[in-house]
Parts: sequence; C-alpha cells; structure tokens
Amino acid sequence: LQYDNDITKKTIEWLEKQATKNSDQPWTLFVSLVCPHPPWVAPERFFNLYPAEEIPLPLAYSETERSMHPGLEDFRRFFGVQGYFEDDVLKKVTSAYYGMISYLDDNIGKLLDTLEKTGLSRNTRVIYSSDHGESMGQKGMFSKCNMYEESVGVPLIMSGPGIPSGKEVATPVQLLDVFPTILEATGAQIIDEDRELPGTSLMQLAEGDEPDRVIFSEQHSAGAKSAVYLLRRGDWKYVRYMEDYPPQLFNIASDPNELHDLSGDPTYQDECDRCEAALRDLIDPESVDQ
Repeated sequence: LQYDNDITKKTIEWLEKQATKNSDQPWTLFVSLVCPHPPWVAPERFFNLYPAEEIPLPLAYSETERSMHPGLEDFRRFFGVQGYFEDDVLKKVTSAYYGMISYLDDNIGKLLDTLEKTGLSRNTRVIYSSDHGESMGQKGMFSKCNMYEESVGVPLIMSGPGIPSGKEVATPVQLLDVFPTILEATGAQIIDEDRELPGTSLMQLAEGDEPDRVIFSEQHSAGAKSAVYLLRRGDWKYVRYMEDYPPQLFNIASDPNELHDLSGDPTYQDECDRCEAALRDLIDPESVDQ
C-alpha cells in the first residue's frame, strides 16, 4: 500500500515537471502500481466499500461444483488450496481484494487528474493493463498461473488522441501488443531484429476487429508438471497440457465462466483439432516443454 502511495506521488511530480518543458520530444512513462497483490490488506475506507456479509461466495468453489481436471489438481496442491476455507474468511478476503482494487483506482484517478491539470492529456495516450489476474477462489483456485479467464483475462484499456472513444474491440489482444503500440505512438523506429516479434499495434486493432486472430499464452512453473499452453481463436479457448492429461476446450461466448469443458464431446473434436494445428503453427509444443 505504501509502495503504491509513493509511486503515485513520484509519478505526479514527474508529470508536473514534464509539463513545464517546452519540448516536442516524445516520452514514455511506465507506472508500476502493485495493488491488488497479496497479502490482502486494504485501507479501511476502501475495505468498508464492500461489506463482507454482502459478498457472494466464489463461483464453483466446492469440489462438487468445480472441475477436478488433473492439471488443475496439480495447481491446487502446489498452492495448498485443495481444502476449504470457511465462508466468512472467503468473504472477508474478497472484500479486502476489492478494496485494494478501489485503492488502485483511486491512485490511477490521481494520475489522470494530473494529466488533465497540466494539459498533458491533450497529447498523451494512456494504456491501462496488468500482468495477470486473480482466481480468488473461483473453481477452487487461488492466485494466478492457471488458464481460466479470471487469471489470464487481464484488463486492457487505451485512451487518448486518435483513439476511438468508448469503443470496445472484440478481437483478443495480448500484452505483446503493447510493444509495437508504444513504438507507433512515439514514432520510434523499429530495428531489424524486432520486426518479426509477434505483436500488433493496438492503434491498428482499434480501427477494426480481426475475428480470426489467434493469441497464445504459456505456463511452465507454479505447480505445472509440464508445459501448459493456451490458444484463443475467436470465441474458442483451447488449453493443452504436455503432461499426459486431456486438453480443455471452452466457448467463451456461450460459456463465459468456463464451467463446461467441451473437449471430451465428439461433436467438438474438429475444433480441438483446429486449435491443435494452430498451436503447432506457432510453436513446437514438445521442444518448448523440454
């Protein structure tokens, strides 16, 4: 909490100093706020925004509701969450998590206010994102590293000059896209060794959807006995385990909470095959695992 308070203060000071410069030189500022992050402790006024008794229990938390896929069980054992927490503990920790998010929002608001007050907002683009999400008990999972949307589906919001206001783009994007976005926004030259990197400027994606775009995630630690790969094709999400475990297949449009794994249904075998082929177009799964 104190770290984020300090970073916010230093960022405001930097922006105020930047606004006094009469320079056309582009600049980029990376502001790394840590909240929300364990341990779950929120300032009292933000914690009180979310009374614990009003917090619903995590979705599909119990063993009778959640998937017992062996890859997920490996993860649960690693993080020590295969058992149960009392309902009041689950609700209280969720209140603290939400409170930390509101504390984060408050600090971001201070930074955006500074951009407005200094006049920098007229020619500054802002990207808001995160490195990962938090399962927070859903499907019996805590922390990050799993391939459910609450873990990998990070926020990605962009605003500023030249960006359509209020537009939501359905094309899946990834953090790799931030690199070419910053290069384009600042007018920086792309050096030869970077030309083949797998990212697309968000400025381009904001102009129109790319429904056939494929994006990729991978996990090689934190309880995984072998590599775990995620492939997203439109509404389809395919999770591939290199351990001798079955894959998972979800349709995000019809099943946004990912409660119905379709990989074992022969009706969807063709989609699994298409996703497997798309994965192998990107990487050699076995050699990367090794």
